[in-house]
Amino acid sequence: MLEVSDLNVFINNFHAVSSLFLSLKEGEAVIIAGESGAGKSLSALSMLHLLDEKKAKVSGKVLYNGKDILALSEKELSEIRGKEISIAFQDPFMILKPSEKISKILTKAIRLHNKISRKEAKEIAKERLKEFFPSDYLRVFNSYPRELSSGMRARAMLAATLINNPKVLIADEITRSLDTINKEMVIEALKKKKEDNKTSLILIMHDLSNALSIADYVYIMNSSLVLEKGSADDVLLRPMHPYTKHLLNDSRKDDGIMRKSDSSCPFYSRCNERKDLCKNNDIPFIFTNNRYVRCLLYDERYNQSR
Repeated sequence: MLEVSDLNVFINNFHAVSSLFLSLKEGEAVIIAGESGAGKSLSALSMLHLLDEKKAKVSGKVLYNGKDILALSEKELSEIRGKEISIAFQDPFMILKPSEKISKILTKAIRLHNKISRKEAKEIAKERLKEFFPSDYLRVFNSYPRELSSGMRARAMLAATLINNPKVLIADEITRSLDTINKEMVIEALKKKKEDNKTSLILIMHDLSNALSIADYVYIMNSSLVLEKGSADDVLLRPMHPYTKHLLNDSRKDDGIMRKSDSSCPFYSRCNERKDLCKNNDIPFIFTNNRYVRCLLYDERYNQSR
């Protein structure tokens, strides 16, 4: 369904995303995890060709059902964005206009891609809201975003981004500012869409505490590079890269901010298993134990030098 090949993003000559390869099938959930500045959000925005071309240089291919999104015109992109592929953000106000009621936001989104009356769109919007607010969807329907709690705004944003039943949803850190209860409610809503509608998900995360309940595959990023990728069970239950272990063990007490490294490995300065060989050598992407890992701990050169 979605194939990302050798995606590179340069922001003012800074290599922000390096050679990303990602595959997403129907009904799958892929998580891209890592600290702030790793390149996760830029990867997501690039997949919908949303970066400012004056500031960002993007290369590679993003194939959606055989069409390269990066090569499409704005008119062609408008037929895909919001209808075939939708995106949700950490800040719901990037989707929900404070000056418009939820009813207007949803009906506008429906009518943008469907030739139906305003009355028909309103009825569809109410039915969609029921999926996220079973008991008080009418109150949400008639509310302004500012009148809702942060958790309700996050769910209202999800309703808006999923209103046209897109095949793919990209969700960028949408649970980061939520408390545990609302975080679980959002994850459950996404799981239901994935299971009932075969919606494919790309979820950008830092906190991996809820990842195993929804993910099929996990990509771990740091300093523009994917350091480990594989099935959710393999990466989350049996992590191999020291950085993946760090994220899983310390994410709750970590500030989520990436530290710079002068080594080929972006985690070198914080790695308890580092060796001199790690600092000045190219780090290959090695396939081992059913996943790819970018670490010399699993390279023959390292094993021979010990």
